[in-house]
Amino acid sequence: MFYRLREHWVEVNGNTQVQTLLDTLSSVGSNNEKLPTKTLVFANSVEAVDAICRILKKTHMECLCYHRDMTSEERARNLIFFEESGGILVCTDSAARGLDIHNVNHVIQVISQQ
Repeated sequence: MFYRLREHWVEVNGNTQVQTLLDTLSSVGSNNEKLPTKTLVFANSVEAVDAICRILKKTHMECLCYHRDMTSEERARNLIFFEESGGILVCTDSAARGLDIHNVNHVIQVISQQ
């Protein structure tokens, strides 16, 4: 099987970052295959992951979190659900190291200012 990788860079500022993320996530909903769409959103801190999840849930976008402050059972449950059902998984860069998730359609890196 041959896969094509496309990179799309969008630089945002503090005023546009939330709306740009919401617009991007709204536009990645289908993948022309019978597999569920899987989108990974990486953030650089646990606080950023939690903030992104709160924003997405306020706008009725279902998402799952994955970071070190969760129990191993919560992380495992969210990871299994994501692998089987797709959707949006928001995780820290460091928590995601070593994850092996097949058929990921989109990867979004959110860099927050510390």
